[in-house]
Parts: sequence; structure tokens; C-alpha cells
Amino acid sequence: MKYKLIFFLTIILISCDPDKKDIFNTEIVKVNATIERNTETINLGDTIVISLKIPDTLTTSSNIKIVESLQRGQFGMTINKMDTLTRIGKALKPPFIWLQKGSMEGNLSFVCNNDQKPYSTIVYCKPQEKGLYYIEIINQAGQFKINNNYDARLVVNFNVPNKHINILSIISPFFGGQLFYDGILQKDADGFGVYFFRVT
Repeated sequence: MKYKLIFFLTIILISCDPDKKDIFNTEIVKVNATIERNTETINLGDTIVISLKIPDTLTTSSNIKIVESLQRGQFGMTINKMDTLTRIGKALKPPFIWLQKGSMEGNLSFVCNNDQKPYSTIVYCKPQEKGLYYIEIINQAGQFKINNNYDARLVVNFNVPNKHINILSIISPFFGGQLFYDGILQKDADGFGVYFFRVT
């Protein structure tokens, strides 16, 4: 009986084991998203547009790839209103976030369209309250599959003139102080984009 139980548990563990190829994939593709209305301050009622377009030619961690087809381009992102009284970030969700291209899987996962070029996702965000806001790419690399034969992890940053890190200085005392501040800067240095703005 003891050996049957061990065998049964082994079968369960093997069958529930996630795809190690995906978890331990060391191939990295880094791309940049853009943010329209990238001034530090926007007016209540304004809409911010975040767009990510997969280039036709990519420099990966191992070589250069020509993108002929896209099977999956997925990344995680949150847009938070920073509440210094409760010391939490309040995530914006639909209907205050919507997409023109691509799709959402839950509230944190964004997926590029893969039916025709340009492969992209365009996210609209319309804050409903005044205050300080923080956009962050989740620092777990997303999924990237092209040409039916290349898998990598997707890292997204923001290509903007200014990420308004001065706002980070304002909010960091409420969210862990220097550790929070340093963590955000390290995250950005690692290629996972951050961006701050205020709504007046």
C-alpha cells in the first residue's frame, strides 16, 4: 500500500508540473511602449494612451530575429492611483481602462493582437479622480512567441522623455520609504517600465 501511495503521488506531481521550458526560458526580448500625453500633469477627464508595437526586427538576448508571425505577445501592467492616506495603490480597471487593439486577460495581463501587422496593443486610461498615479510593468517577464519556433520572455519598458521620478520622491515615504524608492529604480533599470503622473 505504501508503494502504491508513493507511485500515485509521483504521478500527480508529474502531471501537475508546469512547462519548464516556459518557466526557465533564458531568452529575453526587450521592447518599448510609448505614452501619449506624457506631461507630468494632465487634467481630469483627459485620456492617456499607452501603445506597444512589436518591431519587425528584434534584438533578442542571443541574436536578431525577423518577426514573420506572432503567436503570443503578453505582458503584465497596472495603473494605480496612489492613496497616501491608506498607503495603498488603487488599481484602475475597466471601464476606466479599455483597448483599441489587443486584448486583456483579467485586469493585469495585456496581449498584443496577432492576426495582422502591426502586432500591437493600445491601452486607453481615463482617470476619474485627481491625485498621483503610477504605471508599472509587472516585473515578471511576459510571454513571447514568434514564427512558430521561437519562445522568449517579454520585458517592456516605456520610451518617454521623462518618467517623472520626482513624483516617486513624494509617494515613497508612504509606501516603505527608501526601500520602495530604490526598488522602483532597480525595477526600471532592469527594463520593467515605470511612469508617474498627476491628475489635476
